Amino acid sequence: GLESICLTNSQLSDLSAYYVKLLRSIQGLPTRTSTAAVHLLLGAVPIEGLIHLKVLSLFGIICRGANNDLKELAIIRSTGPADSDSWFVKLSLILIKYSLPDVLSNLEDPPSKEGWKQRCKTAVCQYWLHQLKTQAAQQSSLKMINLSSVCPGIPHHIWNTELNTKDVTRATIKSRIATGTYPVNTSLYKFRVLSNPNCETCDDETPETVYHLLLGCDAYTEVRNSIMLQLMVIEKKCISSPLEKLLLQFIIDPTVMSSAISSQDLQMAESLSRSLVYSIHCRCDHLQNWKSRKKKGRTCVKSTTLNREVLEPTLGISNW
Repeated sequence: GLESICLTNSQLSDLSAYYVKLLRSIQGLPTRTSTAAVHLLLGAVPIEGLIHLKVLSLFGIICRGANNDLKELAIIRSTGPADSDSWFVKLSLILIKYSLPDVLSNLEDPPSKEGWKQRCKTAVCQYWLHQLKTQAAQQSSLKMINLSSVCPGIPHHIWNTELNTKDVTRATIKSRIATGTYPVNTSLYKFRVLSNPNCETCDDETPETVYHLLLGCDAYTEVRNSIMLQLMVIEKKCISSPLEKLLLQFIIDPTVMSSAISSQDLQMAESLSRSLVYSIHCRCDHLQNWKSRKKKGRTCVKSTTLNREVLEPTLGISNW
């Protein structure tokens, strides 16, 4: 029923905050995740856009209806000042926002139900997709996501997964890598959670970045090799000599090569990359827990141990 009332900016802001929180919770993402990424990964339109679609649908019913008194009222009220509380003034602003015909034009030549519905859906989705992509393009944490593959109403390939706990957990961790919210030591150091950004499993002083974790750290060579061989076979179908940066992006978001490989290979690449990220994540936690036990001389890891599961709440990240 929200389409029939005039929401204040404060009310719309509260609804938007709740909606974003819900989408983050569905994906298991931390609160610091980019709002644009939260929507784009699920192919979701912001709540404001969904409400506007309802308003436009209701207006379509008024146009096709036989209530002439209501139509005359619409023509009179829609020409009021922009700061008016009139529903028809708000409607006029919505029509302008999405470059749709004005109130009078629609009343004089009522559109068909399906035609109006499709036109409004296309206009609203294109508008918000542009807004979200613009925001995402300005955020360095999302540089590894292929924005050209994102479509409203269609989840990103990361979430093209089976409905079971195992695959959903893998997709959750993959989505954190893709959105730049996975707690590698360089980001923990940036947030002053750790005093040292270097990898804890390497003997040399190498900063633990996402690239180092997935492709560089020798501690995960055994876990990495078998999956990487399969991924490399698919990648070689796209490029003859893979660059390191492109290889990392291919692992994080295989859709970057969607124009050069078949949909079957794309689905296989996504499944393999999900397995790679999850396997390294599990191995990383295992090694950190083992080192903590060895250092403390105890058989269990206390809650003060600086492993990933304990550091998550510090960054406002829920457990997976």
